[in-house]
Amino acid sequence: MNKQETNAIFGISSFWVMAILIAILVCGFAVRLFDLTDPPLDYAATRQLRAALIARGMYYKNNQTAPDWQREMAIAH
Repeated sequence: MNKQETNAIFGISSFWVMAILIAILVCGFAVRLFDLTDPPLDYAATRQLRAALIARGMYYKNNQTAPDWQREMAIAH
């Protein structure tokens, strides 16, 4: 009995590989659209606010045109 060589991964034809890949991408897109209209701080607000404070401090630390009091306040917090 001769085995035919196929261009398949794990014996699955390329059609099914593409179909599964497209299905995974469509499901991921559908999950991303869930609660898209919620406000941005609806989830993990503390983490997002902390990241914003860090970014603000970095901005004012490197901004030489900002007043000294504003730079010190941003870096301190």
